[in-house]
Amino acid sequence: MKKNTGFPKLKLYIKAEKKMTQGELADAIGMDRAALNSRLNGRVEFSLSEVRDICLYLKVSSDTFFLNPEVSYSITKQSA
Repeated sequence: MKKNTGFPKLKLYIKAEKKMTQGELADAIGMDRAALNSRLNGRVEFSLSEVRDICLYLKVSSDTFFLNPEVSYSITKQSA
């Protein structure tokens, strides 16, 4: 069985793109910060409703971070 390495791309997106803390996201979706951290780090699996809540709040598709681990997320700076 493959070890769950967590969701580093989602953590980067929350911090760099959305400029939020995990605590702020957790509050926004009605979750405890420690519980969100455990899920983001792969210690506990996300429920479908948690995935839905996160995706709706962040306005992203679930496959962006949850369904296709091969998709890479990188921060791109737009040139002025």
